[in-house]
Amino acid sequence: MTKHIFRTEDQKKIVLDPDQDISVYEEDRAFKERGTDLYLHITKKNNKVFYLLHWTTNEHEPDRIEIVTEEEARTFFELKTQIVGFGYPTDKEIQYAQELWHDLFEETG
Repeated sequence: MTKHIFRTEDQKKIVLDPDQDISVYEEDRAFKERGTDLYLHITKKNNKVFYLLHWTTNEHEPDRIEIVTEEEARTFFELKTQIVGFGYPTDKEIQYAQELWHDLFEETG
């Protein structure tokens, strides 16, 4: 995979690299042509940058990175826990998500 350069609102450069950044959720690539993975990049100043990698197996379509807020990342992960079967987060992904968001599986209703 390749590295991607982005600029923050205050023009600080960040380099996102799915091969080096923390994988929070990776979609199962079996039997799929497209999917979306969730990553976390920790900057040199210890800031968290969440991003989605929209990938495709079609060689004529590029993969795309979308920076999201932490709340959007959490919502994305929560939606993935509603899937039954293929695509449900692994035990490792759930454990890491609970470290990020301690109240992830606490009921509020």
